[in-house]
Amino acid sequence: MNLLLFLLAFANPGFEFLRLPAFVGAADATVTGVNAVWANPAGLVDGQNGVQIFASRWLLDHKYTNLSFKWANFGLKVRYQSFGEIEFHTDKPEDDLVTNFEPYSIELGIGYGKRLDPELSVGLELSWFYNRIYEHAAKNYLLSAGLIYKPLKLRWVSFGFSVLNFGVKTGYVDITYTMPTEVLFTAKFDKGRFMGGVTSKSVVTYKTDRPLRLEEFLDPNKNPGASIELFGGAALGGMDISVGYVIGNEALPLNLSIDYKVGKVAFAYGYRLGRLGFNSPISLSITMEF
Repeated sequence: MNLLLFLLAFANPGFEFLRLPAFVGAADATVTGVNAVWANPAGLVDGQNGVQIFASRWLLDHKYTNLSFKWANFGLKVRYQSFGEIEFHTDKPEDDLVTNFEPYSIELGIGYGKRLDPELSVGLELSWFYNRIYEHAAKNYLLSAGLIYKPLKLRWVSFGFSVLNFGVKTGYVDITYTMPTEVLFTAKFDKGRFMGGVTSKSVVTYKTDRPLRLEEFLDPNKNPGASIELFGGAALGGMDISVGYVIGNEALPLNLSIDYKVGKVAFAYGYRLGRLGFNSPISLSITMEF
């Protein structure tokens, strides 16, 4: 049962402590273009139309693959996670039963962004996910929403806020599990060849008997899923290089990303340095604009 609980947390798209980012680089609620479907649907109003495939490999032969697509103000996403084949033993030695199974998770989503005025855009996204772990399975619909503010007098500054994966309680066989909700707030500058910023990340579980309190989003002592990520980068020739570091409860605190663009095709490489004995994942993505 302990293994099952671990995989429940690991497989769900709202869980942050062990979840890889959905795209190469730091968490960024001001992201635009094809990556906006993973962090803030309000970013779908800007950026080039395109398609992206993202792949990563991590613990327990964990394969993590995303496909995302943007056209006009609409975005589509497909996420597939597989943990490889796992050998399972029953709790009763006299049964001497050993079986192999492969846990997996699928998420499908569609998002839309709308510009309300020259400074403010908003977005909404609907997702469906399905998890299968041995004999246990769950599925649910989730909503994500966000906004991006870019003041006209400071066009090189932007602010983003998004709430990802908020929905209803999900039930598993023998387990009642509440879907986590991820909250992002980013303040970012992007001027000339340099960019940088800070993102506040929180993972909050909704309770049915009380409303959420603001301090749970922001105080790591009250919310064990809260963290602050500092990031910065520079354009060097045809490459964009960025570095991010997470302060708080994060198994993968340091990340490095390198982007290289040839015409309308961009290649990205990401590396996250792990701690607490976890392996460090490597991520790759290819984006084609049109």
